[in-house]
Amino acid sequence: MPLYRTALVFAILTGLLVLDRLEAGLARMHGEEHPSGGFGTVASPGSVVAPSDGLAVLRGWRAWAADPPLESLQPPGPLLGAYALVDLALVAVPLFLLLRWAARRSPAEPGGGVVAAVLGGARTAAAVYLAADVVETASLALLWHSLSSFGVGLLGAVSLLKLVALGLALAGIAVAWRERARAAGPRVPAVPGGRARSRSVALRGQAVVLALLLGVLVALSGNIGFQVDDVVVRAASSPLAASAATLAAAGLALVQWAGGRAALRAYADAPGQWALTERAARRLLAGGAAVLLAGVGVTALTALDGPLSAWASLGAPLAVAGAGVLLLAVLCRSEGLRTARYPQQQVVPEEETPEQEEARLGVERTLLLVLATAGPLALVAAILRAVVSLAVGGRFSGGLLLWALVMLAVVVLVGRLALRHSAPATAPDPDVPLLRWGAAAGAVVLLGFLADPVWTMPLGTVTVLFAGALALSVVVTALVLLGDRFAPPPPLRVLRLRRMPVLALVVLFVAATSVADREAPYYDVRLRGDAAPALLPLTDPPGATAPAGGVLPAWLAEQQPGPRAVPAGTRPTVPLVLVAGSGGGIRGAYWTALTMECLFGAHLAGDAQLGPVCPATPRASGVFLASGVSGSSVGLAMLRAEELRRDALPDAERAAESEALADGDRAPWLRPAFDADYVAPAVAATLFRDLPNSALRLPLPAWNRAASLERAWQERNPRLVAGTGASGVDGAGPRFPLLLFNGTSVEDGCRVAVSPLRLAPSSVPGPDCLTAGQFSAAGAAGRAPDGVLAATEDALTATCPRGGGSARDVRLSTAALLSARFPYVSPSGALLTCTEGTTSDERRTYVLDGGLLENSGADALVEVWAALEPQVRAVNADATQPFCVVPRLLLLDNSFADAGPWQAAARSPQLLAPAAGALGVLGGQASTAQQEAQIAVTRAVAEFDATVALPRAGTRCAPAGGEAVAHLFPRARPGSQAPLGWTLAEPSRLALRTALCGERNLRQLAVVDGWFGGGSGRPGGVRQQERECAERSPGEHYG
Repeated sequence: MPLYRTALVFAILTGLLVLDRLEAGLARMHGEEHPSGGFGTVASPGSVVAPSDGLAVLRGWRAWAADPPLESLQPPGPLLGAYALVDLALVAVPLFLLLRWAARRSPAEPGGGVVAAVLGGARTAAAVYLAADVVETASLALLWHSLSSFGVGLLGAVSLLKLVALGLALAGIAVAWRERARAAGPRVPAVPGGRARSRSVALRGQAVVLALLLGVLVALSGNIGFQVDDVVVRAASSPLAASAATLAAAGLALVQWAGGRAALRAYADAPGQWALTERAARRLLAGGAAVLLAGVGVTALTALDGPLSAWASLGAPLAVAGAGVLLLAVLCRSEGLRTARYPQQQVVPEEETPEQEEARLGVERTLLLVLATAGPLALVAAILRAVVSLAVGGRFSGGLLLWALVMLAVVVLVGRLALRHSAPATAPDPDVPLLRWGAAAGAVVLLGFLADPVWTMPLGTVTVLFAGALALSVVVTALVLLGDRFAPPPPLRVLRLRRMPVLALVVLFVAATSVADREAPYYDVRLRGDAAPALLPLTDPPGATAPAGGVLPAWLAEQQPGPRAVPAGTRPTVPLVLVAGSGGGIRGAYWTALTMECLFGAHLAGDAQLGPVCPATPRASGVFLASGVSGSSVGLAMLRAEELRRDALPDAERAAESEALADGDRAPWLRPAFDADYVAPAVAATLFRDLPNSALRLPLPAWNRAASLERAWQERNPRLVAGTGASGVDGAGPRFPLLLFNGTSVEDGCRVAVSPLRLAPSSVPGPDCLTAGQFSAAGAAGRAPDGVLAATEDALTATCPRGGGSARDVRLSTAALLSARFPYVSPSGALLTCTEGTTSDERRTYVLDGGLLENSGADALVEVWAALEPQVRAVNADATQPFCVVPRLLLLDNSFADAGPWQAAARSPQLLAPAAGALGVLGGQASTAQQEAQIAVTRAVAEFDATVALPRAGTRCAPAGGEAVAHLFPRARPGSQAPLGWTLAEPSRLALRTALCGERNLRQLAVVDGWFGGGSGRPGGVRQQERECAERSPGEHYG
């Protein structure tokens, strides 16, 4: 029976996960004239009073089926059939069987006829629920062939009946169980102290591990849920990763089972008692004071100059431990606390009747079975969810299905083991299991801390998750055994605790240590050994009347007008392109790198899928500045690293590589750079390094999860180790495009600009970048302020090492991650600004993801263009210049946009309106910045065209022509969707590549072509090009 009920629960969980993916696929099957909606929109109780919404969704599905945008996508009909089948077979029927089991009635039912009547009503309600689910499915099938508002309303009524029946069944079971317990009255339970609730307390450590694993694998939704799909698909594509994950899942199951048996046995024994004498209390007091003083002394190292000051962080755990021991010693001196009686300790009586023993072992058998099989079953559910995601998009993965079957076999084997050997073995010496598990926990922590997380990339994230859960299970088992071995100290007796709350004490110790450690050198940003170069001025010095300074003259020297014909007597125009890339993790990085390569590089000319829609001539020099946030900063850094790699090649080798790329004989750099599991090293460093070090506080900045993620990027793209400042210079001048990575300062919310440009004011009266004095001082002196960006700090002026010294350069990988430190996924990084004096004068800035401030990257471009515009006007008015400059704006969004019509939002309740408004403002900041940038550039182009129409012989510029702004973003389609996170599986990369040659994006590519004097030059209509691009064989593309 335990195995049967476990299978029913697993079926319901898997069914809900599968339905979620089918619902997401159905919600994307509509055109621009129909609203988005899934099965739940049509079969909703709301359809009783408002059937029009469900009817519009049905019409959208039928229109999609009649004219799908891509032939490879599944039509709505099969998805609806699959939804109905899964809902019935994996959700409704198993739930009905569980309700019938919960509403069972024993022959000698306490409570008499009342309980029997209520349980009978619950069983009837459960049957009505199942029948309503069947009718709901049949009704939707009829509606698919014959649309009507009445039918949609009737379907809503059936859905309402289904929910009411389910609620009545659950309420009846709850009332009957409560009445049964009340009628039974106070009595000795069949299993003294051994009911499921008390036995679950013994397994509290294993339950925590299981809850964390289930939360990651099956409970996460949205973009993070799609990241779980991607790591599963990636693991299935690698025999090594899939095998390692299977072994890790099996190992976790065995450790959970063995640890559960040990915990049940330890919980059954009475813990050792405290015998604290007055002399022992004095020794405890002296020891606590000594440890506290040692911690304070070590903390005092922060006042010293040099690297030794970083080790002051070790004083925090010593001081916290000493303070805790000292407090315990003081409390133990109280006579009342020291002599307080312990609560009853015995859980299992010394003598059990056979019935009591069998009942206790039955409870334990069920609990151990759940502990052992839940982890592998969660992986099976995640695999099946990934299978459905691929199937909705028209792809099939036999490897995933094979892996699911292998994992089911593992579940069966582990389940049989748990059922046959569930009784805890009798331990003559309770210290032996404690010593064994303690030694295993120490070995696991030490080995995990010393192992390099970058090594885990080939093993995959799934392996790391299960290996981390296995290690955590070993550690918490050792801690639980320690807590169950000893009774709580006298001061905790007043809380009526039976055992030492070791897990709670560890959590409190880590929290207190984190608060006490004000230095936190573990999360310092990694620095290079060479000094940071002088920052380049963006514009002329204040007061200059001609473009004699700044970086614009260097950019002008690299420009060549395009082949577009211009009217006689006018000068041609060149585009000054400003690029804004939005945040989005690895999705943003890949989308940014892909679109920039397609538009401005030449590495995709031989690509079978994208080669026909991407230009074959490089024109990256036309891009003046690219502003990135979060993932797009990573993509820009990888682009720059690839450029540095190619520049370092000998001429002959570079020419041969270019020829191979053009012929399609060589894969572009995008595939090796992004075909890697970057989540694995970050998760490994979090579990095996950051968690232990949250208590140890070792000053090892190169060991945290952010540094591990950087080194993983460098493993696939070694040129990312180049200095950010040095790589921004090509010879004696700047290298274009100029890069700007936007981060956010934690303490004041200012922008942290990582760039070779000087963008912040050079002199700040105080440490606050928000003060207005830095600009008013320049105004009082009669000059323009030299700052380009408001509320900004230049990161390369805040990269001083601890202990003093000049500012250092940072690697490209470090600079990109300063912009991409998504909260909790990556820690905030500490930057130090050196001032006069000792280390105590250092001012720290803690940097997080730039998306916290503004997620589009366009906000900075508005101010950059405001600073550049006077110089551009001067160039255009100079008759000696061979060409004129026209600003252009390229917006790169990576969020999947829905193609449905705008729908009015429902009114927010008054209590929730302020919170909803605040969230709306935060969510709209990126769109606001993009619109401001579009207004600024469009207005400048309009003024340019109006100016060139004036009759000024010899100085006229040719009309700019064309659109001033291009905006590229992927459209949402059914199937795999590239997630946030740091891993992209092959189907997700294919979805982004296919989105690039979508109908709308093809038109935007043509807009950018026009900026450089070209045309699309592509045969056929845009819709035909989209279908041809999407239908090319996935095996023919490289990235």
